[in-house]
Amino acid sequence: MAPDHMTFTAARFLTAFGISTISTTSFMIVMEYTGPRNRTIVLCTWAASWTSCAAMLPWIAYALSNWRWLLCIPFLPASILLFVSWWVPESASWLMTKGQVTKAAELLHRVAEVNGKNLSSQYFYDRLISSTLESNGTKPEKKESFVQTSLGLVKYPNMRKKTFVLLISWMIIHLCYNGNSLQTSNLPFNTYVSFSVGAFLEIPVNMFCILSLDKFGRKWPDVICLYIGGVLGIISGCISQNAEHEIFAMAMLVRITFAAGTNITFQYTAELFPTEVRGRGLSLQRMFGAIGSCLAPTVVFLAEIDRLLPMLVLGCLSLIAGSLIIILPETTGHQLPHTLEEGEKFGAHENFCSIFSSKQKNETDECSAKFGRDNLAADVPEGTQGVFILTAKETEAKL
Repeated sequence: MAPDHMTFTAARFLTAFGISTISTTSFMIVMEYTGPRNRTIVLCTWAASWTSCAAMLPWIAYALSNWRWLLCIPFLPASILLFVSWWVPESASWLMTKGQVTKAAELLHRVAEVNGKNLSSQYFYDRLISSTLESNGTKPEKKESFVQTSLGLVKYPNMRKKTFVLLISWMIIHLCYNGNSLQTSNLPFNTYVSFSVGAFLEIPVNMFCILSLDKFGRKWPDVICLYIGGVLGIISGCISQNAEHEIFAMAMLVRITFAAGTNITFQYTAELFPTEVRGRGLSLQRMFGAIGSCLAPTVVFLAEIDRLLPMLVLGCLSLIAGSLIIILPETTGHQLPHTLEEGEKFGAHENFCSIFSSKQKNETDECSAKFGRDNLAADVPEGTQGVFILTAKETEAKL
């Protein structure tokens, strides 16, 4: 209903508060309640909803033939979130970092109830309290403020390196993925068909992620997909403009590799940011992704110079993103880091070319043994030196 561009822009700004925030936060909460073995399936289920909706959207646009209605119709289901959000549980891991043990125990009790397990909140409270490591009279450290905690993303060298690599690579990957999607309009085929075919081809990508990520890790499948997409993009930029079918086939293959890179990197990011700042880290990631999306039309507009030039640029950018991902540590099979201290130590001594670093696994095991930490672990309340524990194996068995 916006009568002018200024009102339209303001409405889009307010829309981002709801849609982007809920999308990021809900994914983060689901990841924190999921054990290491099932994170990939959760990610692929998440990606499948995007794929199916993206495949339907061109035909909704074709049927409506009105951009105003096209903005209204897909957002109608979002109104359901106003009611569903009341039933979404808070992150138990986050509550533990704030020392709110009672609330965390009540949430775990609700989870157990939904899963048909007869376990009281007192049971979980006792389990958390009983695994506290008592202090030896050491004075507790002062609780850091929100700003101080947020600056922890760039304060420590290892966290700073990982944060910058994740944000820059995500911006490039988002630029490549959205740029390739927009490039569909420059293909010598029907735009509606091209976009739908590209979206449907992402379904095998989800299967690839399910079958490969837990077996081969996150880093190298991500790097390989981005490298393949980069090479194919560069090849596409060198194909004769008269080879229409070859151009279409290459564009679809590039779409598959960019989709794989997007899915894997999104999961990768959620696993690398510690619980204490995961929400802020993922929000920063979304912001940098939005910057990449804003730059994508500029790259696609290069088709005014040469129709295949955008693919050449996207291919080179994909190679840069893949090279950045190599710097990151592997996360497969590891518990999510919870505090900034754990995030700083995570992957600090990992081999540059390692697939599954035994040293990393040993460090994690030693940390768990020393501090009693695992998937739902976190800092204790102010005034108590120690850490709570509820192991991933016990969590899966009990919940």
